[in-house]
Amino acid sequence: MSKYRSKLIALCMKLAGVSSKTTGLTNVTSGFRSATRMIKHQNFCEVREMKSFSATNMKNDSPVKLIVDVDAGVDDAMALLLLLSADVQKDIEILGITCSHGNTHVNNVCINVLRLLEAVGRSDIPVYRGAEGPLIVCNDKNAEKFENFHGLDGFGDVEFSHTPSMKLIQSENAVPALNRIVSGPDCKGKVRLVCLAPLTNIALTMKTYADFSSNLKDIYVMGGNSTGVGNITSSGEFNFYSDPEAAHIVLTSACCPIYLLPWETCLTVDISMEWRFSILGAIQNSHMELLNAVEKKVWEKSSYTTWISCDAILAAAVLYPEIVIKSQKCHATVELHGTHTRGQVVLDHLQVKKPNVHIIEKVDTSALKKILLWAAEHAHLEHERSKI
Repeated sequence: MSKYRSKLIALCMKLAGVSSKTTGLTNVTSGFRSATRMIKHQNFCEVREMKSFSATNMKNDSPVKLIVDVDAGVDDAMALLLLLSADVQKDIEILGITCSHGNTHVNNVCINVLRLLEAVGRSDIPVYRGAEGPLIVCNDKNAEKFENFHGLDGFGDVEFSHTPSMKLIQSENAVPALNRIVSGPDCKGKVRLVCLAPLTNIALTMKTYADFSSNLKDIYVMGGNSTGVGNITSSGEFNFYSDPEAAHIVLTSACCPIYLLPWETCLTVDISMEWRFSILGAIQNSHMELLNAVEKKVWEKSSYTTWISCDAILAAAVLYPEIVIKSQKCHATVELHGTHTRGQVVLDHLQVKKPNVHIIEKVDTSALKKILLWAAEHAHLEHERSKI
């Protein structure tokens, strides 16, 4: 057992008041899950030798405020599940969810978000409709083909008996809403922006409101690449390729720290389809029933042999930065004109320019699995209230 896992499990057992002699740690996963269930509303873990997100919250007794920008998308849904679980535990406070074009039309994104919020009893979280398309429209068959990966509706085209009403979407557009929330007197410098979609909403807000990014705590982005490996073209990752100009604006204009999870890092996370559907998928509740249904429809027609949930990886890193075991600071920009490289992230390997991003290069897969299992059991608000 690694030093990290030993400390993590020991601390959770201590918080829960459980003796290792009576519980036994020969089965690491069951011992860990047993302890975390007993902790209830205390934080998932605290690793004192690292700068833990949960440890920060325990010390300051003030949850970090979040806004999440999505193009849901099944991986967005899993990421939201992790964040909603932390919100229930009062580790974070989700101030709003903004919706963007990307995996499907923005109206479908809104419906998918509402559907997930209903499943976890969190329809109180405001949802905002944002950009319908990229800053510059290019007739590109690659983007159209990749959009269908998640189904036409972004949720695997599963036939549901109920469709949430668009009347539940806030009347305020995502762009002014982002600025209004971040510039509020109780939020300046305290809001973490988590970006799981093409960066159109964020770029528009930066260009419309000059102080927007300087009022943020930091920005976490799933998108781009670090070694030129793409998933929609040979060198383009979907989110950045879907709106390269927006990605360029965010990387070059932001006045706060940016943490970037590139596509290549997601490929190093080795989680099997069997684990996803036989272990994680075995947890029975309304939100996992929803996610199991849509993910099975998406993955059964794909050629992937491992379960890749990029947005969930980023969400886990937002909540528990100690799972990031390798990263680097560098200067990054986006290629806008290349015939074969449009949307590719270009790193300053010569180290001439000042670093503007922290690139997440490797995460602890074992810890990620534990976080996913925990989140799947703790996301529903009423379920958690009933245990108090």
